[in-house]
Amino acid sequence: MKRSLQILIFSAALLAGIKYLEQVFESPHHLINTANGFRELSDENNVDILFLGSSHMFASINPYVIDKNTRSISFNLGTDGLRLQFTSIMLEEALKTTKPKLVVVEVFRGSVSKIETEVSKGFQLRGLDFVSNFSLNKFDRVKENFLFSEYPGVYSRLLRNHSSWSEKDFLNLNREFQINLNKNLYYSGYFGARIRLSDELRNQYSGFRLKERKIDTTFNFLKPIYLNELERLVQLSRVHGFELLLMTAPDLRASEVNNYLYTQLSAFADENELNYLNLSSNEKFDELDISFDDFKDASHLNLNGGEKVSQYLSEYINENYSLSDRSNEDVFIARISDYEKMHFGKEVYNCDIGFALTDSLLITNLQILKPRKNYIIKMNFEDRGNSNNKYRIGAHMFPQAGYEDELDENSKVKDRDFDVGTGIITDASKPLEVILYSEIRNIERLTFFLYDINGYKGKIGETLVIKGDQLLLSEQ
Repeated sequence: MKRSLQILIFSAALLAGIKYLEQVFESPHHLINTANGFRELSDENNVDILFLGSSHMFASINPYVIDKNTRSISFNLGTDGLRLQFTSIMLEEALKTTKPKLVVVEVFRGSVSKIETEVSKGFQLRGLDFVSNFSLNKFDRVKENFLFSEYPGVYSRLLRNHSSWSEKDFLNLNREFQINLNKNLYYSGYFGARIRLSDELRNQYSGFRLKERKIDTTFNFLKPIYLNELERLVQLSRVHGFELLLMTAPDLRASEVNNYLYTQLSAFADENELNYLNLSSNEKFDELDISFDDFKDASHLNLNGGEKVSQYLSEYINENYSLSDRSNEDVFIARISDYEKMHFGKEVYNCDIGFALTDSLLITNLQILKPRKNYIIKMNFEDRGNSNNKYRIGAHMFPQAGYEDELDENSKVKDRDFDVGTGIITDASKPLEVILYSEIRNIERLTFFLYDINGYKGKIGETLVIKGDQLLLSEQ
């Protein structure tokens, strides 16, 4: 009896020690933040919409925008470089604590490419770490994609990272990634970059919306390993009773490469009575009004692009799926409030102005918010002529004399004496939100004006001018 007790105590201590060391040797990355946030939310509340995929997913879909417009609760489980074949096991893990009504899976060329580099293998391990080591399906995916000699490192962070023991903090076990909120917005798995595409990449992809897409049917993207995974996702949707939506996020590189994958995905969706959204097509680029200002690099959207895609997807979900209205629930109200406090920051201007930009189009209300970085401008309109004209609206912010050093770097490079924000008015009955990339605090004036939707050919109508001393920045 005494010996049995000793063995039991020793075993418990050994297991506790191993668990501790597994935490010590975990490497910080933002999927840890995402996993912790998801478990905290789903332990107490059901999640209606789940988003899974690669970094294209976590850079494209903002759950706040989805939640507010669909009156649901959503979460983004996208992770760096995830290959398609690991999606179903991540979803199975999530299904242990929540019962979604809709699951959106992002697929692009990188999702169906070989795992050839150590960096790429490391990205897959992040997704695999989200999944319990007791999952038999996880073991099947590991067998298909890793060498037998790699199994110990796949299943154990300690064995994977043991050589870096001297760099580890043995006291602080928090391995969440320290996100610079001046450079990125992070919320419920969404990672919105506050930077814009470089001039070099703008030149490289010049005319991307006009280029005809290449379709080479001789190359089969959906090899058995990927087709089987899509079929597993369909099966999960039937067993667990959720709708499955496939999507491809906007990618500048789509204008240069073989797009046959997206034809194959569309055919698979049709065969299985699913919806598929290719937001990287020329048609969707035009519909979304995607521009260089919506990207942080050639393959990932920035905060502005994520706003556009999330708004579009919200409308698509409302039109094609039926979700319960949860807007009166405490969890919904708290999530919306927390996000708005974090992202929108202090309101520095709010006025019902009734300013006529043209004879028929008025700005009825203008609100300006100052979060950690840049400015967010919200506008409401009235179209008295019911003309349904579509315009772009420009917002220019000018610094006071002597404070030109506060101009955005992009403005300095282009030798402008103002910072710029732009938006597109497609429906005057809906509010418009514009991000103005600027850190100017000593503001001389803000101007707002319309111009042609197809590009600047001169101002249309009247210019609204807001003096800098009307903005309440001094208290920040």
